[in-house]
Amino acid sequence: MSPSELIYFLIIGLILLLVLIVIGFILRKRKKWMITLMTLVVLCYVGYYVYFFTSQVNIHAERYEIVTEYLEDRYPDKEFTVLPKHYVEGYTVGQFQVNDIENPNMGVTLNVDKKERVSQTGYWSDHEYPTQQELWRVVQYQYGEPLTLDKETSVIVKIDEWIDGELTAFALKIDWKPSYCNI
Repeated sequence: MSPSELIYFLIIGLILLLVLIVIGFILRKRKKWMITLMTLVVLCYVGYYVYFFTSQVNIHAERYEIVTEYLEDRYPDKEFTVLPKHYVEGYTVGQFQVNDIENPNMGVTLNVDKKERVSQTGYWSDHEYPTQQELWRVVQYQYGEPLTLDKETSVIVKIDEWIDGELTAFALKIDWKPSYCNI
């Protein structure tokens, strides 16, 4: 259970506790009515708690279908990996990590909202933070516009490097054109 869901159920529980106190105060002379109504409120809360996780799984499955259809319609010539396919606790419902099969090391985060609109909320890379000699590789993710599924990744080749303490300079070829990078 994510912290936001925990807070959500805690707030609902506190509101229902106040409702139970009010019911107990109003119906204190009619014990059977009070116990029946309190039991009904508690059972509804428990039922909602149990149903909530089932609904999260169902919503995520529906949104997974929407994002796969979106990718098939928009990019018919590409194949993608979309994760997570099934709802996993801790993930936001309707949020998917998408990458082109040809480039599994970086991709985008797509979100499907309640109105079934697909939007990009970010991009990701599974590369560890590089050493100073390999720092030039971060240019691949930051060169030009932020990474999207529409952006073709540039071919970046390191030609030379100069390191002086913490200062690092690289001579690069980006799409076979000379450039430089100071980091």
